[in-house]
Amino acid sequence: MSWIRIDDSAPEHPKLIRAGTSACWLWVCGLAYCSRHLTDGIIPSEAIERFGVAGAAKHAAQLVAVGLWEQTSGGYLVHDYHEYQPSRSQVETRRERSAQRLKAWREANSYIGGNAHETLLHDDVKDERNAVSTINPVPVPVPVPKEPKKKNMSSRLDEPDGFAEFWATYPRKDARKDALKAYRALKPTPDLRAVMLAAIARHRVSRQWQDGFIPLAATWIRGERWTDAGAASLPAVSAPARPMGEAHDANFTRSCDVCRTPFAPPRYQDGSVRYVYTCPACMEKDAEALRR
Repeated sequence: MSWIRIDDSAPEHPKLIRAGTSACWLWVCGLAYCSRHLTDGIIPSEAIERFGVAGAAKHAAQLVAVGLWEQTSGGYLVHDYHEYQPSRSQVETRRERSAQRLKAWREANSYIGGNAHETLLHDDVKDERNAVSTINPVPVPVPVPKEPKKKNMSSRLDEPDGFAEFWATYPRKDARKDALKAYRALKPTPDLRAVMLAAIARHRVSRQWQDGFIPLAATWIRGERWTDAGAASLPAVSAPARPMGEAHDANFTRSCDVCRTPFAPPRYQDGSVRYVYTCPACMEKDAEALRR
């Protein structure tokens, strides 16, 4: 199968616009005729009547008038045909080379697979002109067994010093890959790693972390949260003091620090009120924001 080349800006070309829709289709049909019959751009007058365009002679005259075709004795010549389309000699040379490559490949592979030699020698080509293309014939590939991919076991070995201990200590186990990236960029020294672990231990007993508001590890690292002003003053392991007056008041309520709505705070096992100052609805909103 052969092809014709048409510039993708052709619909906007001034000559084609002046020629009109029917004349443009006649011009395309003329290019296809020249390519199929290898006429080097020459179109006989009687041929245009078979293109299926009503009033072909009238539209051909219009193509001549705008400069897309040239009038010749006995027909027409496509203007600048060889500027975009190959010549007859170029097409025939290309087909001959392709046929030689195909023949050489068939001879080189004639004894593959038992009766393949006989099959290839008696293989009929229905249309040699269309069967031979400008692309080199591709032989049938022989399957090559692939070695199974080995599981990469070196990812953990490439972790920077101290990350495994940091990850084991940090309570929230989401987005480990991002945390590793932030830790590797930080390149903490042994002294800094000790400071970070101590800060995590203090944050773990803070009201915010005990209530579940724990940032992602990568966020904690990039924000250098171990330097927070309140981190050094947090108690290491002590539990919050519990007001005795609230311990036995079953109807005790507290105003939410966010929405100011009264709510019943959670209690410890002994019945005393926990230090929770945010209602469940606002806590859920904050948790959803952290998850994003």
